[in-house]
Amino acid sequence: MINHRNDFPDGPSQWFGKLKMSTFISKNVIYALQTVTGDSVVIYRCYVIWQSIYIIIVPIIMLLATIATAVGSVWSADNLPDGATIFSSNTLPWITSFWAISLSMNVICTSLLFYKIWTTTADDRRKQTVQPILLTMVDAALLYTVSLTIFLILFAIKSNGQTFMRHGLAGANHLYNLLHGYNAFRHRAGK
Repeated sequence: MINHRNDFPDGPSQWFGKLKMSTFISKNVIYALQTVTGDSVVIYRCYVIWQSIYIIIVPIIMLLATIATAVGSVWSADNLPDGATIFSSNTLPWITSFWAISLSMNVICTSLLFYKIWTTTADDRRKQTVQPILLTMVDAALLYTVSLTIFLILFAIKSNGQTFMRHGLAGANHLYNLLHGYNAFRHRAGK
């Protein structure tokens, strides 16, 4: 980007606006796949901890909506007219819906996991053992939730800062899923 800053008359704003570049479309597909995969893992963890298909029906419906909005997001970005921005009326509802549904689904699943782990450790001695697991889970979920909320705010106010925040979401999403997996494993192992 720095090497090509003078290639565009409007500078970085125009470079960020090149939405039909294959790298931009590929990056969006990768973000969508990463998010859907992470959301699927969180739903699976919810199922493993709860041992009930009924508890994950709403999250699965939300996952299907996330997939649909991911496809709509990539398709609408790929079909924007030249000169349109990512904040175009064609892409804005798709992208906002994609991230908002994913955020909501993660909050629901994390709350369900937290509740189940907390309520299955009824005696005080087990609660003391599980408390570090729950704190780690809440920390990871809070990091991802705050990051995604900041991204959604930046996107809603049509700031190019959302581009950099979206890159940070990749790391937050990985950390969130790793810590969730670790916590689910420790809970199932009874440690």
